[in-house]
Amino acid sequence: MSACWKVPGSIRELESLQITAENKQEVAEHIVRLTAAAYNFSQHDLEIVVSKASDIVGTAAISVQLANDLLDIIDNLLNKTHTLGPLSSSILHLVERVGNQIRFPGTQLNITTATVSLNIVNVSLLQFWDIAFGVISYINGFTQQVYLNKTSPPDPVAFISLPATFGSWTTRALPSRIQFQFYGETSLFNDSHRRGQVLNSYVVSSSIGETSVQNLKEPVQVTLRHLKPKESGQRVSCVFWDFRQHRGAGGWNGSGCEVTSSSGDYTNCSCDHLTHFGILLDISGQTIDPLNLWILTLITHVGCGISSFFLGLILMTYMAFGNLRQDYPAKILVNLCASLFLLNMAFLTNSWLSSFGQRGLCVAAAATLHYLLLSSCSWMCVEAIHMYFALVRVFNIYIRHYLFKFCLIGWGLPAAVVICVLSIDMAAYGPQEVKSAGPLDNFCWLKSGPAFYVSVVIYCGLVLLVNFSMSAVVLRQLRAMRSAQRGGSSGGRLLQHLRATASLTVLLGLTWGCGFFAWGPAQLPFSYLFSILNTLQGFFIFVFHCLLKENVRTQWRIHLCGGRLQLSQCSDWSKAKAGATIRGHRAGSWADSKSGSITTSCTGSRKNLILPQDYETGFDFSNQWSDQRNDWSNQWNDGSDRWNGRSDGNDQWNLRSDGNIQWNGQSDGNIQWNGQSDGNIQWNGRSDGNIQWNGPVERAE
Repeated sequence: MSACWKVPGSIRELESLQITAENKQEVAEHIVRLTAAAYNFSQHDLEIVVSKASDIVGTAAISVQLANDLLDIIDNLLNKTHTLGPLSSSILHLVERVGNQIRFPGTQLNITTATVSLNIVNVSLLQFWDIAFGVISYINGFTQQVYLNKTSPPDPVAFISLPATFGSWTTRALPSRIQFQFYGETSLFNDSHRRGQVLNSYVVSSSIGETSVQNLKEPVQVTLRHLKPKESGQRVSCVFWDFRQHRGAGGWNGSGCEVTSSSGDYTNCSCDHLTHFGILLDISGQTIDPLNLWILTLITHVGCGISSFFLGLILMTYMAFGNLRQDYPAKILVNLCASLFLLNMAFLTNSWLSSFGQRGLCVAAAATLHYLLLSSCSWMCVEAIHMYFALVRVFNIYIRHYLFKFCLIGWGLPAAVVICVLSIDMAAYGPQEVKSAGPLDNFCWLKSGPAFYVSVVIYCGLVLLVNFSMSAVVLRQLRAMRSAQRGGSSGGRLLQHLRATASLTVLLGLTWGCGFFAWGPAQLPFSYLFSILNTLQGFFIFVFHCLLKENVRTQWRIHLCGGRLQLSQCSDWSKAKAGATIRGHRAGSWADSKSGSITTSCTGSRKNLILPQDYETGFDFSNQWSDQRNDWSNQWNDGSDRWNGRSDGNDQWNLRSDGNIQWNGQSDGNIQWNGQSDGNIQWNGRSDGNIQWNGPVERAE
């Protein structure tokens, strides 16, 4: 042994060792002994060993003996390590460099260990013939062989067949060395970003020198045996190890590969490039058969197109008629519809954008789709919170910059989440394979499992939890108000309650909860429910919160209709119609304390009403709550009395409840309030025998 270097007694002592052309063979043999004697390796030990092996390869030409030692080192690491994490790509590059730099006599060399096999063939690619590589197993390990006639061995563990000519791929002078690699240990290829998929085969690869072989007109054929037999209904996918993913750590990618056939034990793949190939098995649960998957895909795209059209109609209606969006609910509805409209458009154009094959464009499309999905969920949550404030927490609420803070939740919070994902790992976004009845389609979306579960599943789950809670409280409040309502049949009240429930369900996106139940035996029915109800959400919002809304129809008749259907802006009908729907109900419409807050404009829109305007048509909640600025401290002062919900010494308002919301005024004997109805708006409160409220408030002393 050379005296130029001190023999390290442990792996840690290798860190300071300098590798030279003179000592590289001795160092490699010593590392083989150290790694064989070690019981396990720390992450730092692994980094030292891989670093020194790379230094050895980088010195000069590699002999056959040195190549054997280097593969023995890698074999020791794989046998004693469950996962190599970020070092996986470094080890794969190391093996490939060994194959490119080794010098040997003859045309073929085979180096085999228990977990790694390397086969090198020197050929003339100008006179290239069919060539293939196969691996079969025996009781003590694997044996490999190069085949010159594409004949597959019986029961191969792995088999890869190269196309007959590479001339159609390029006209450049090609290297004359082809190398095949086989990895009989899967710890090199752990990809935690793959949700519900596991590697179900050993890995085989092929390369030609240091040239990147892509976009082959005649594809490479790969056959791999499953490590675990595929059960009926399970889905497999052909993938390759993409060194660019996850910031160079590597990960599985299905681009350019497709399954040509698959049985319980084998899968045949066709790929348009050379690299490391494997088979991923979907273990996420029951899969959907191709026919139903094609139907679901069709429903999804048609539903999104329909929703986009009707969401556009809602936005144009509220943008065109300014008095429809004067209160907070209308403004919140416009933001929700805008977010859903953009989400549908981003979804419908996603596959088209991914077809360009530009990674940057795909990342941008995936991040945009992610942002708009979270934004839509956030605005549904905003709707729920606002309803709670308006119906349940009516008094003693004051929030400055009310709508601005809701905009921060609806638009700002999702942006913060997406920026965090991009800053942590931009490779979390990228192309995904979507298997339908036809070939694989790429779809730009979240590829990272942890990022998906944290930023989508947990985020949307929390939103749904809030929305279900708020909707239950609001429906309970409305039911209590209806139970005290006089008149009307029980069937009519039931119909109104069902319409109110449907309206809330659509507006708050409660149907999104179907996605959490689409697994196991219920996967298929809940998948259909999820696809139909959620893709048509925009249409349902249009029906409940635009088409059935009296003041919206009034605006349409005033501005869009002609002949007998057209209304004059100040006709008696248009003035009275908007408020007539809530006449006769005991539930009082809470109004802002300003003097003009409970008047009705001649165009039929009412500003600052908290209870829905279409009370009789099923509680259309979207844009009829009070624009009270969340604040009952607004004042109306005629010089003697000050109203902000409490007495100034002469008059007092008391809110009493017997299961319903009631107004009961208490008089000090000097002032008594009696409202008179003008046929437009009525206040119906429960009287205590002295005072009853009816109609727009007129003060009488």
